[in-house]
Amino acid sequence: MLVLHNYWSSVCSQKVRLCLAEKRLPYENRHVNLFEFEHWRPDYVQLNPKGVVPTLDHDGRIIIESNIIIEYLEDVFPQIKLRPDDAFAKAQMRIWIFNSEEIAHTHVNTCSHNPRHAARLAKKPYTPAELKAIAAKCPSPIIAGRFLHRQAHGVSEAEESAAYEALDYLLDLMETALAPGP
Repeated sequence: MLVLHNYWSSVCSQKVRLCLAEKRLPYENRHVNLFEFEHWRPDYVQLNPKGVVPTLDHDGRIIIESNIIIEYLEDVFPQIKLRPDDAFAKAQMRIWIFNSEEIAHTHVNTCSHNPRHAARLAKKPYTPAELKAIAAKCPSPIIAGRFLHRQAHGVSEAEESAAYEALDYLLDLMETALAPGP
């Protein structure tokens, strides 16, 4: 039995759901509401010590980190292969997986903060003390610090512009790689 703990619009969660769909694997969907901070609740942090989504539970075996989950699914359910057999092609695939973390994940998070995340959190006007209490539940001091900084200052135009430039760069790389087809 596969159980996927995820948030509907999380890019990392979407990657895993796409893999599950491509492999035609049934799973139980458990929605983790990031805007209610369910990912920082003790029961979820016990499941995923990083306090992030997604988390895959495969018959009691817990796998975290979207790219690791995808690799795991490929290893455990090889009937529909998503990974190439050729060693060079595998290396190229791993570069794209690396780019999805190094470039896409970080910068999508930055670009979506002001229009999406800040707007949702503004509907629940937390006091600075409440925000500190929420951040204190986050197991990662890096994520907690970024959360507090963004609640206090948002994302600057320069940060947002740099993030869009990085995403444009990645999309250009993808277009070039995909141009020969199929």
